[in-house]
Amino acid sequence: MSKPYSLEHIDDITIITFFETPSFESMKEVIDDVADNHPYEKRL
Repeated sequence: MSKPYSLEHIDDITIITFFETPSFESMKEVIDDVADNHPYEKRL
């Protein structure tokens, strides 16, 4: 199953793009995952 979002890293900024409207819990899980795996990058 493919992810319902994509991650890009441009100039040390992490950009999360959702392909459909996520639930609050889905957004929180993705943001927590990015924070855990890319702790020194900016986020947008």
